[in-house]
Amino acid sequence: MENKAAARDSSDRDLYRQFQDWCLKTYGDSGKTKTVTRKKYDRIVQFLSGVEPSSADNAKFKFWVKSKGFQLGSSEELKAGGGKLVLYVPVKTTVSAYLY
Repeated sequence: MENKAAARDSSDRDLYRQFQDWCLKTYGDSGKTKTVTRKKYDRIVQFLSGVEPSSADNAKFKFWVKSKGFQLGSSEELKAGGGKLVLYVPVKTTVSAYLY
């Protein structure tokens, strides 16, 4: 029984790795994608926390972060002495109009 569970875990890890590789190849860190990769996430957090200094090279990135409305906040766990900072991403909502 344990061998089946270990084989399933190994299979799940392989599938996850393949999917992750595909995602990075398909979406990557290109500026034209709406996907926030781990690399882009780390850079956004550095910018919002003030670690990344302002320069002419990152002006376009800073503008993009501000225009998207990303915010850095703290989770309930952080307030209790644990956890880490949370990157909040605003969600665009649409208002549906009903015609009667």
